[in-house]
Amino acid sequence: MSSTTPTRTRSSGARRRRPHPARRARRVVGAAGVCGVVALTGYMTVAGQSAAATSTVSDASTSASSSRSTGAVAATPQSTSTSNSAGS
Repeated sequence: MSSTTPTRTRSSGARRRRPHPARRARRVVGAAGVCGVVALTGYMTVAGQSAAATSTVSDASTSASSSRSTGAVAATPQSTSTSNSAGS
């Protein structure tokens, strides 16, 4: 009868060494660590850019509104506004 699985004959008795059990685990942990670092770096980059953009927009709107109120007070020095500027 013939066998369904072919048998291999090895010359000179060399056998294949079994890899260390933790080798694959080290590779998986290393790859996960690299992915984590890349994800955190990307998140911090995006968060930093959006915070800088928000800060710039809010600073610009604050300075624009304060310059408007200062200009209005300077144009009418006897205004009855409740601001603490030097013109009123």
